[in-house]
Amino acid sequence: MEDIDIWAQDLIKNLDPDILRLLKRGNLLRQFLREVLINDAIKHINIPSKNVEKAIKKFYEDKRLNDINTRKIFLVYRGLNEGDLHTQILLPLKIKKFCSLKFKNRLDSHFLKNKEKHDQFIYSIIRVDNSNLAHELYLQIEAEEVSFSILANKYSIEKNIFKNGLVGPSSIMKCHPLLRKAIRSSIPGELNKPFQIENSWIILRLEEIKPAKLDSTMEVIMMSELFEIYIQEKINKVIRNLLKRE
Repeated sequence: MEDIDIWAQDLIKNLDPDILRLLKRGNLLRQFLREVLINDAIKHINIPSKNVEKAIKKFYEDKRLNDINTRKIFLVYRGLNEGDLHTQILLPLKIKKFCSLKFKNRLDSHFLKNKEKHDQFIYSIIRVDNSNLAHELYLQIEAEEVSFSILANKYSIEKNIFKNGLVGPSSIMKCHPLLRKAIRSSIPGELNKPFQIENSWIILRLEEIKPAKLDSTMEVIMMSELFEIYIQEKINKVIRNLLKRE
């Protein structure tokens, strides 16, 4: 299982040069290697027959493929036979089992290292393009003259995106760095004074923090992240060796 990158290198080495060239020019080489490495990694993973039958049955029902003729059309359109389709159906189950066997002992450390990006935040925000307006709205909210939600719905640039100015629960990792810093340094329920981010002025109030915890749902996320890191490292190694030969 640890030598799947070597196997992939041999596959590339023996691949028709024209096919390899097309993969590279079409920016498909990484995706091709990903499929190769994943399928080789899980080739020794076995799924109990009852789970196999259940997965296939559910797929057929979800895709409305119980009718043989409908299924044939589905397969022909995708250039598959039924065995290929079953392989695709079982892929997620095999990956999940592979991850459980390989990464179970690394979940705690990976979670602690990445917990911050999985913390969830609920916050209220008003974004305007005028400093004077931002400070006026801030004073109205602070004095409890008008609710945050009413002013957000009336004045915020993002009023059509965030109803009542409310965002979350969601991760803040994709937020602007200044907004992310402000949210993390806020106390729930406390109204922040207006601050500028590029051409906008922000009024922010953190409502709630939901710290990530390593429950069963998070374990699945952690194993998925570890699996992706594992596969990408293998892909990088194969490509580096490929470039050395050119």
